[in-house]
Amino acid sequence: MILNVGDVGLYEGIISSLNRYISDGDPAKLDDALQMPPEERGKICYFNVSFTEEDPQDSTAIRALVSISMIDPNAFPVIKNALIDYFERNEYLKSLNSARIASLKDQERVFEKDIAEIDSLQKIEYFQRLNEVEIKLERNLTYKTEKQIFFKDKVKIFDRKEEVSKKLNARPGVVSVMSEFPPSSVPSLPFRKKVKQDVAMGFLFFSLIAILLDKRKQIMDYLREK
Repeated sequence: MILNVGDVGLYEGIISSLNRYISDGDPAKLDDALQMPPEERGKICYFNVSFTEEDPQDSTAIRALVSISMIDPNAFPVIKNALIDYFERNEYLKSLNSARIASLKDQERVFEKDIAEIDSLQKIEYFQRLNEVEIKLERNLTYKTEKQIFFKDKVKIFDRKEEVSKKLNARPGVVSVMSEFPPSSVPSLPFRKKVKQDVAMGFLFFSLIAILLDKRKQIMDYLREK
Protein backbone atom coordinates (compact mmCIF):
# COMPACT_ATOMS: atom_id res chain seq x y z
CA MET A 1 0.00 0.00 0.00
CA ILE A 2 0.98 3.68 -0.31
CA LEU A 3 1.26 5.74 2.86
CA ASN A 4 -0.43 9.00 1.92
CA VAL A 5 0.36 10.67 5.26
CA GLY A 6 2.55 10.02 8.28
CA ASP A 7 6.09 8.67 8.51
CA VAL A 8 7.46 5.14 8.61
CA GLY A 9 8.06 5.21 12.36
CA LEU A 10 4.39 5.93 13.05
CA TYR A 11 3.18 2.88 11.12
CA GLU A 12 5.87 0.70 12.64
CA GLY A 13 4.60 1.74 16.06
CA ILE A 14 0.99 0.94 15.14
CA ILE A 15 1.90 -2.55 13.89
CA SER A 16 4.13 -3.11 16.93
CA SER A 17 1.22 -2.25 19.26
CA LEU A 18 -1.06 -4.76 17.51
CA ASN A 19 1.58 -7.48 17.81
CA ARG A 20 2.03 -6.67 21.50
CA TYR A 21 -1.72 -7.14 22.11
CA ILE A 22 -1.46 -10.53 20.39
CA SER A 23 1.68 -11.69 22.23
CA ASP A 24 0.32 -10.47 25.59
CA GLY A 25 -2.96 -12.28 24.99
CA ASP A 26 -4.95 -9.05 25.38
CA PRO A 27 -8.12 -9.61 23.29
CA ALA A 28 -9.85 -6.53 24.72
CA LYS A 29 -7.17 -4.17 23.35
CA LEU A 30 -7.05 -5.99 20.04
CA ASP A 31 -10.85 -5.86 19.76
CA ASP A 32 -10.82 -2.13 20.50
CA ALA A 33 -8.17 -1.55 17.84
CA LEU A 34 -9.39 -3.73 14.99
CA GLN A 35 -13.13 -3.86 15.80
CA MET A 36 -13.63 -7.27 14.20
CA PRO A 37 -15.48 -10.44 15.25
CA PRO A 38 -13.61 -12.35 18.03
CA GLU A 39 -13.63 -15.58 16.02
CA GLU A 40 -11.78 -13.83 13.17
CA ARG A 41 -9.51 -11.85 15.47
CA GLY A 42 -8.38 -15.11 17.10
CA LYS A 43 -6.99 -16.32 13.78
CA ILE A 44 -4.24 -13.66 13.70
CA CYS A 45 -0.74 -14.86 14.64
CA TYR A 46 1.18 -11.63 13.96
CA PHE A 47 1.61 -8.70 11.58
CA ASN A 48 4.78 -7.70 9.78
CA VAL A 49 5.54 -4.57 7.76
CA SER A 50 8.44 -3.45 5.57
CA PHE A 51 8.93 -0.19 3.68
CA THR A 52 10.51 1.11 0.49
CA GLU A 53 12.03 4.56 0.54
CA GLU A 54 9.70 5.95 -2.11
CA ASP A 55 7.27 5.15 -4.89
CA PRO A 56 9.09 5.36 -8.26
CA GLN A 57 6.05 7.09 -9.77
CA ASP A 58 5.67 9.55 -6.91
CA SER A 59 8.69 10.73 -4.93
CA THR A 60 6.41 12.04 -2.18
CA ALA A 61 4.91 8.61 -1.43
CA ILE A 62 6.26 5.73 0.65
CA ARG A 63 5.26 2.16 -0.10
CA ALA A 64 4.59 -0.35 2.66
CA LEU A 65 4.26 -4.11 2.35
CA VAL A 66 2.16 -5.60 5.16
CA SER A 67 2.09 -9.35 5.70
CA ILE A 68 -0.29 -11.16 8.03
CA SER A 69 0.34 -14.57 9.56
CA MET A 70 -2.99 -16.33 10.09
CA ILE A 71 -4.28 -19.68 11.31
CA ASP A 72 -6.96 -19.67 8.60
CA PRO A 73 -6.13 -17.97 5.25
CA ASN A 74 -9.86 -17.53 4.60
CA ALA A 75 -9.84 -14.85 7.32
CA PHE A 76 -7.61 -12.60 5.18
CA PRO A 77 -10.33 -10.29 3.73
CA VAL A 78 -11.83 -9.52 7.15
CA ILE A 79 -8.45 -8.97 8.82
CA LYS A 80 -7.15 -6.83 5.93
CA ASN A 81 -10.22 -4.57 5.96
CA ALA A 82 -10.02 -4.22 9.75
CA LEU A 83 -6.36 -3.18 9.53
CA ILE A 84 -7.00 -0.58 6.80
CA ASP A 85 -9.97 0.77 8.78
CA TYR A 86 -7.73 0.99 11.87
CA PHE A 87 -5.33 3.27 9.98
CA GLU A 88 -8.22 5.38 8.66
CA ARG A 89 -9.70 5.84 12.16
CA ASN A 90 -6.44 7.08 13.69
CA GLU A 91 -7.20 10.68 14.70
CA TYR A 92 -3.69 11.99 14.05
CA LEU A 93 -3.49 10.39 10.60
CA LYS A 94 -7.02 11.63 9.82
CA SER A 95 -6.02 15.22 10.61
CA LEU A 96 -2.89 14.95 8.46
CA ASN A 97 -4.93 13.56 5.59
CA SER A 98 -7.55 16.30 5.86
CA ALA A 99 -4.79 18.89 5.60
CA ARG A 100 -3.28 17.04 2.62
CA ILE A 101 -6.61 16.94 0.77
CA ALA A 102 -7.26 20.64 1.46
CA SER A 103 -3.80 21.54 0.14
CA LEU A 104 -4.30 19.46 -3.03
CA LYS A 105 -7.67 21.13 -3.68
CA ASP A 106 -6.08 24.57 -3.25
CA GLN A 107 -3.34 23.64 -5.73
CA GLU A 108 -5.95 22.38 -8.19
CA ARG A 109 -7.86 25.68 -7.99
CA VAL A 110 -4.67 27.72 -8.52
CA PHE A 111 -3.74 25.68 -11.59
CA GLU A 112 -7.25 26.06 -12.99
CA LYS A 113 -7.04 29.82 -12.47
CA ASP A 114 -3.63 29.98 -14.14
CA ILE A 115 -4.89 28.06 -17.17
CA ALA A 116 -7.91 30.37 -17.43
CA GLU A 117 -5.65 33.45 -17.23
CA ILE A 118 -3.40 32.13 -19.99
CA ASP A 119 -6.47 31.47 -22.15
CA SER A 120 -7.59 35.05 -21.54
CA LEU A 121 -4.18 36.51 -22.34
CA GLN A 122 -4.06 34.62 -25.62
CA LYS A 123 -7.34 36.23 -26.63
CA ILE A 124 -6.36 39.80 -25.81
CA GLU A 125 -5.84 41.68 -29.04
CA TYR A 126 -3.51 44.17 -27.43
CA PHE A 127 -0.80 41.58 -26.83
CA GLN A 128 -1.00 40.39 -30.40
CA ARG A 129 0.47 43.71 -31.55
CA LEU A 130 3.48 43.44 -29.27
CA ASN A 131 6.52 41.37 -30.04
CA GLU A 132 7.10 40.40 -26.43
CA VAL A 133 5.40 41.42 -23.18
CA GLU A 134 6.02 39.96 -19.76
CA ILE A 135 3.24 39.42 -17.29
CA LYS A 136 3.52 38.13 -13.76
CA LEU A 137 0.83 35.72 -12.55
CA GLU A 138 0.33 34.09 -9.17
CA ARG A 139 3.36 32.33 -7.62
CA ASN A 140 5.62 34.82 -9.46
CA LEU A 141 5.50 32.85 -12.70
CA THR A 142 6.48 34.94 -15.75
CA TYR A 143 4.72 34.34 -19.04
CA LYS A 144 5.42 35.82 -22.47
CA THR A 145 2.77 36.55 -25.00
CA GLU A 146 4.42 34.64 -27.81
CA LYS A 147 2.07 31.84 -28.80
CA GLN A 148 4.66 29.09 -28.38
CA ILE A 149 5.62 30.31 -24.93
CA PHE A 150 1.97 30.39 -23.88
CA PHE A 151 1.45 26.88 -25.17
CA LYS A 152 4.44 25.45 -23.28
CA ASP A 153 3.43 27.15 -20.05
CA LYS A 154 -0.13 25.94 -20.42
CA VAL A 155 0.98 22.34 -20.98
CA LYS A 156 3.23 22.41 -17.91
CA ILE A 157 0.47 23.78 -15.69
CA PHE A 158 -2.06 21.34 -17.13
CA ASP A 159 0.28 18.39 -16.40
CA ARG A 160 0.77 19.56 -12.81
CA LYS A 161 -2.98 19.97 -12.40
CA GLU A 162 -3.55 16.43 -13.72
CA GLU A 163 -1.03 15.08 -11.21
CA VAL A 164 -2.86 16.79 -8.34
CA SER A 165 -6.25 15.59 -9.60
CA LYS A 166 -4.92 12.04 -9.78
CA LYS A 167 -3.86 12.18 -6.14
CA LEU A 168 -7.28 13.48 -5.12
CA ASN A 169 -9.11 10.72 -6.99
CA ALA A 170 -6.80 7.73 -6.53
CA ARG A 171 -5.46 8.46 -3.04
CA PRO A 172 -8.28 9.98 -0.95
CA GLY A 173 -7.56 8.08 2.28
CA VAL A 174 -4.81 7.78 4.87
CA VAL A 175 -3.42 4.80 2.94
CA SER A 176 -4.12 3.39 -0.52
CA VAL A 177 -4.05 -0.34 -1.24
CA MET A 178 -2.13 -0.88 -4.48
CA SER A 179 -2.37 -4.67 -4.72
CA GLU A 180 -3.66 -7.55 -2.64
CA PHE A 181 -1.50 -10.67 -2.69
CA PRO A 182 -3.52 -13.88 -2.32
CA PRO A 183 -2.79 -15.58 1.01
CA SER A 184 -0.87 -18.84 1.09
CA SER A 185 -2.99 -21.97 1.33
CA VAL A 186 -0.64 -23.29 4.02
CA PRO A 187 -1.77 -21.96 7.44
CA SER A 188 0.66 -20.74 10.06
CA LEU A 189 -0.01 -22.42 13.41
CA PRO A 190 0.49 -20.73 16.80
CA PHE A 191 3.35 -22.11 18.92
CA ARG A 192 1.14 -24.06 21.36
CA LYS A 193 -0.93 -25.63 18.60
CA LYS A 194 2.21 -26.55 16.69
CA VAL A 195 3.71 -28.14 19.81
CA LYS A 196 0.52 -30.18 20.36
CA GLN A 197 0.60 -31.27 16.73
CA ASP A 198 4.28 -32.26 16.95
CA VAL A 199 3.70 -34.16 20.21
CA ALA A 200 0.76 -36.04 18.69
CA MET A 201 2.81 -37.00 15.63
CA GLY A 202 5.72 -38.05 17.84
CA PHE A 203 3.42 -40.16 20.01
CA LEU A 204 2.03 -41.98 16.96
CA PHE A 205 5.53 -42.54 15.57
CA PHE A 206 6.97 -44.00 18.77
CA SER A 207 3.82 -46.05 19.36
CA LEU A 208 4.31 -47.61 15.94
CA ILE A 209 7.98 -48.34 16.72
CA ALA A 210 7.00 -49.91 20.06
CA ILE A 211 4.43 -52.16 18.39
CA LEU A 212 6.95 -53.24 15.74
CA LEU A 213 9.57 -54.04 18.39
CA ASP A 214 7.03 -55.94 20.47
CA LYS A 215 5.88 -57.98 17.49
CA ARG A 216 9.30 -58.34 15.86
CA LYS A 217 9.52 -62.10 16.51
CA GLN A 218 6.15 -62.74 14.87
CA ILE A 219 7.07 -60.47 11.98
CA MET A 220 10.44 -62.20 11.41
CA ASP A 221 8.81 -65.66 11.53
CA TYR A 222 6.21 -64.49 9.02
CA LEU A 223 8.88 -63.14 6.68
CA ARG A 224 10.90 -66.41 6.90
CA GLU A 225 7.81 -68.38 5.91
CA LYS A 226 7.43 -66.17 2.85
